[in-house]
Amino acid sequence: MIVKTWSFEFGSSGTWNWTPRADQVVLSHTGPGEAVDASAAVRAGLTQPLDFPPLSTALVDGDRVVLAIDRGLPQAAEIVAGIWPVLNECGIRPQDVLILQPGGWTVSEQRLDPREKLPDAVRKEVRWETHDPTVEGACGYLATSAAGERIYLSHKILEADFVLPVTLGGFDSLQGTRSPMSVLYPGLSTPEAFAKTHGQGHRELRPEDDRPLKQLIDEIGWLLGVQFAVQLIPGGRRGTTADILAGGVESVQRQALQRLNEYWRVQWPARAETVVVTVPTVGEAASWNDVGMAVDVARSVVEHGGKIIVLSDLQSPPGAGIEQLRGQPSPRAALQPLREQAPPDLQAASQWAAAADWARIYLLSKLDADLVEELFAVPLRDVVEVERLLATIEECAVITSAQSTFAEIVESSFSDQ
Repeated sequence: MIVKTWSFEFGSSGTWNWTPRADQVVLSHTGPGEAVDASAAVRAGLTQPLDFPPLSTALVDGDRVVLAIDRGLPQAAEIVAGIWPVLNECGIRPQDVLILQPGGWTVSEQRLDPREKLPDAVRKEVRWETHDPTVEGACGYLATSAAGERIYLSHKILEADFVLPVTLGGFDSLQGTRSPMSVLYPGLSTPEAFAKTHGQGHRELRPEDDRPLKQLIDEIGWLLGVQFAVQLIPGGRRGTTADILAGGVESVQRQALQRLNEYWRVQWPARAETVVVTVPTVGEAASWNDVGMAVDVARSVVEHGGKIIVLSDLQSPPGAGIEQLRGQPSPRAALQPLREQAPPDLQAASQWAAAADWARIYLLSKLDADLVEELFAVPLRDVVEVERLLATIEECAVITSAQSTFAEIVESSFSDQ
């Protein structure tokens, strides 16, 4: 048996090389190995899109263009640099381009400027804003959905001549797979929209199953008249892109599901006693959302009572939901109060509590050790402690970039509770 040396990326800059014993890693998933040139790929996608004429046919000289770009989008600057030449060829002026990124429950500083790879003269003219849903009058009425819900979006979106959504594709507990329109709602809407759309996800559904939120997001895109979109498929290494899809919204959505199933869907025949998950990020430390998704993936494939080992550089203070866990006698005891109070970080807190109730979590992070212990987990200080822990484990499964992965057991008779 040939022994493989694993190279783990985690956090914004962490790397750890580990050589397990022969047969110690019984199952593994590492994501796609190849990455595309993001600028070249998006430009090619705009000129030869999926089931849609070239983007240039939808633009005219003088159009006001909004690039609605996901926060945390990998290689955002490269993507914008690839889009600009196409806009320029259509007669779009730099001052008529707005890069608009969605807000959250709280609007935090965006560290990476998506304009940084544009030519200097262009960069000075192209505007870049983050939508703040708390500003009075920031949104206007779009339409009423088929279900009777009044939809409000940023005035910047409503007043644009052309809106190009650029999103990161991926599995999502609320949407199944992220819609190419997902950047629009709730991130470019109102605080009420945020309150209505956050939750604990649907563990009983598969990614391809219909979800109410995704149906609403797609309807909003249709009401807005958006027919063209760009969606990235995350790469296997931190900050890379495996594929870029551009064209008609339905075609992009269909192709994205195929790519995600190929690159990021894990189907194993049996649960593992120990699951190691890594959480690499781009430009900033891991968030509680990242770690929540990672432990949720691990819970899907770890034995009841097994071990989940998380490699991250998490350092963010806990939100209201995570903080609420600290005062509970057990992780399970926290789940009902979380559902009733629905704090902004409900999803991450619920994922963490459910995973901690199912298995023992060991967390490598930059959090205070006492805090980690109060969250029903075992703190790990460095990769040396990780390696020491793994030395005592007979067999384990490994999932790198776990926050991008969907994992499921396909032939197990074990039934989740």
